[in-house]
This record gives sequence, C-alpha cells and structure tokens, in this order.
Amino acid sequence: VYLEMDKAAAYLRFQNIVESREEDLEQVMAEILVGLLEKDKDDILREFDEVYRVSTNYARRHKCPREVHIQFARRSVRDIIYKIAREESIMYKSKEVLVLKQRRVREQRRDYKFLAACLN
Repeated sequence: VYLEMDKAAAYLRFQNIVESREEDLEQVMAEILVGLLEKDKDDILREFDEVYRVSTNYARRHKCPREVHIQFARRSVRDIIYKIAREESIMYKSKEVLVLKQRRVREQRRDYKFLAACLN
C-alpha cells in the first residue's frame, strides 16, 4: 500500500493533449515541457519513468482526449512542473493543457465522511 502511495506521489496528469495515430507520447510530452522548463529535450526525457494514456470517466463524458499520466524519476521535478503550470498556461495545438496532481484516497473519501455518517 505504501509503495502505491509513493508511486502516486511522483506523477502528474495532463488533460486536453490531442491524440494522433502515430504519436510517440514521450516525445510529444517532452516537446511541451521544453517550453515550460527551458531545458534540453534529452534532460527532460531522462526525468520520465513512465508516460501513458488513461481513459477516465471525465474524458468519456466530456468527449475529451484521454489523460496523459507521467511518472517522474524524481518528485522534485514533478513539483517544479506543477508550480510553473499553476502560474502559466500551457498550450498544445491551440488547446490549453490542464496539469493535475493526484489526490490521496483519504482526502477523496473525506469529502463523503458526513454522508456515510448520515446514512448509518
């Protein structure tokens, strides 16, 4: 359980990244983050552990492209990207990219604690 929490603490979710058939997701994300971090593309590629797309209910409901999840080698890189993305908007193919951080399960469940107490 603790390993999963540590793994979840090291990744970011990106929404509104347009999908294409022959896409190399790592290269696409590196290009987007080069403009944000002002580093070399190779340096950014070294910071990626895993890059993959995830289908979510939100994306299905709102007919958006699937989310891109990036797990970083270091947590500090994730924090830097998250802080910069909060201040500046990221654009990709004339769409604004949203950067989201994973919330802990306990925090998500806390919102419904009052409801569980009422129903019991």
